[in-house]
Amino acid sequence: MRKLKPDRSITGLIPVFTFVLIIALVSVWTGIEVGMQVGGLLVLLYAGYTFYIFWWTRNTGYLLSILYLVFGGLWLTTFTPNFGNSFDPLNKTFMFLALASGSGLWMMLMTRRFKWRGREVLELAAEPVDESVDGFTARPRPAGQVDASRDEIVAFARFVGSHLVALPYVETERVVFAIVKFGDEFRHTLRRDYMAETWVAIDFDGNVSAHIAQRDYLDYRDTLSFDQLCASLGDLFIDFVALFCRGEGMRIVDRMDALHISVFS
Repeated sequence: MRKLKPDRSITGLIPVFTFVLIIALVSVWTGIEVGMQVGGLLVLLYAGYTFYIFWWTRNTGYLLSILYLVFGGLWLTTFTPNFGNSFDPLNKTFMFLALASGSGLWMMLMTRRFKWRGREVLELAAEPVDESVDGFTARPRPAGQVDASRDEIVAFARFVGSHLVALPYVETERVVFAIVKFGDEFRHTLRRDYMAETWVAIDFDGNVSAHIAQRDYLDYRDTLSFDQLCASLGDLFIDFVALFCRGEGMRIVDRMDALHISVFS
């Protein structure tokens, strides 16, 4: 049984709804051609934001997303409302490229290669926790140690970023892994402030600490022991580091895939 409550958030779909609404409103006031051009410019701007996330994570899905947004934005900006009465080769080319890159993006989404893994991490962290003896506290908790060098920890950060297991912040003395659920990536990437979020930190001496945000803690069905939950989250990342250092990093992804959590959650 899942320990997290069902996910009913639509935050991840807000950009889509926003673009459609803006295109519709502008089209009503100024005509469909201008509405599509404005929508195209917004899509191209969003492609720039997507490049920012790709540069941070190096996830291939975000690269495909950039191509889809760029070609889709160019298709919208070159759109003319002739409805088949004329043939614009450039516009049709952009449409074809957008469909091709969108199909690749959809395949990555369906195979869970383009999915933030925050819910999987929180589910795995809660599996060994049964006690309900205390509630939420804002203080981070020490959570053990890893046997890994600085270079291994940084390489592990690149790995979890590229698979969207966590969003890594590489600092001078440590790496912080922010746990991101679908739809929360906007808050994380725009603010670049993880302190009030759920995270695991590993310093370059191997010390591990963990913190679970109140919003994530309240997302559990039961009032689990906060100390045990933080300790379990830290243990989970200690196991992940050990797997990665043994060259078995894909087993981390396999454990998450085995939970069969929705790709839109």
